[in-house]
Amino acid sequence: MKKDANASKPKKDSQNSLSNRQPIVMQCYLTEDTGEIVKCRKAEDNYCSAFISPAAKWRLGDCPLADDFLKTKSEKKMADKVRVGQQKQKK
Repeated sequence: MKKDANASKPKKDSQNSLSNRQPIVMQCYLTEDTGEIVKCRKAEDNYCSAFISPAAKWRLGDCPLADDFLKTKSEKKMADKVRVGQQKQKK
């Protein structure tokens, strides 16, 4: 049987992405009052097992896979509806 050349391609891509991983950021762990450091369940050996760049996931808000105790508990205010780009109606 012939081996497909594309069969090994995903393995190379995954190895390449694992070598480019960035370490977890401050938002990925929490220091409790007792001094104990609690990490996200996705953090393994100071690297995120789900994302290559954890800082990019925290840049615009909470990480989608973060544990509940890491997410911010701020209430989001509903913005007033603004009508933009209304066109004139034909009569």
